[in-house]
Amino acid sequence: MENEISESNEAPSSQPMQNLSISPSPQMSLKERFDMIRSIGEECIQEDELERLLANKPNLFAMTDLNHLEECILLRSIGEECIQEDELERLLANKPQPICYDRFEPSGRMHIAQGVLKAINVNKQTSAGCKVKIWIADWFAQLNNKMDGDLKKIQTIGQYLIEIWKALGMNIEGGQINSRAHEYCPLVMDIARRNKLPRIVRCCQIMGRTEQDELTAAQIFYPCMQCADIFFCH
Repeated sequence: MENEISESNEAPSSQPMQNLSISPSPQMSLKERFDMIRSIGEECIQEDELERLLANKPNLFAMTDLNHLEECILLRSIGEECIQEDELERLLANKPQPICYDRFEPSGRMHIAQGVLKAINVNKQTSAGCKVKIWIADWFAQLNNKMDGDLKKIQTIGQYLIEIWKALGMNIEGGQINSRAHEYCPLVMDIARRNKLPRIVRCCQIMGRTEQDELTAAQIFYPCMQCADIFFCH
């Protein structure tokens, strides 16, 4: 995730975007975790029950010592559809630590799905032996004009997301894209070079736009960068 820059309309500096490797391990005190989780919603019906839950179960929703079938069932419970279940079974059987990728554009207060539900699903994935990479996509948010393109505001919200996940018991190990910019940027350029503009424009729905919208030049880079992310997750 980008560190601070002096003006929001400046080009991003050479500071790193966050690449979060997630595994359930508490890093905060009980009170800090409680306060952070309470900040997600306006109302908590039974605060004492939430406090007891956090005190008695440091790793929320974590499970251990699963066989491949149990891991497959656990991962299948995350989504409504799995296109190739036999491929999922083979992946778990043959790859000790599959990589799961997710990406968030910081754009406002975290809601329940991003906070609690994300913690449940991430812990299911790590319990099934997966390594989860979550990218706080601050550059993407700026390209997509979130928070009026103010990168400093976007970065503040990104740090807020990270603190919420810490409060939910996730262990966050920082990683970087820009430390490997010599790999990432040429990959983005290569994807852009290999695709015609109409095809890129058809992909704009991934950032909540339509082909009829008046796109900025920056938004044309968005699909190329998102495609590059997948290849960059090795």
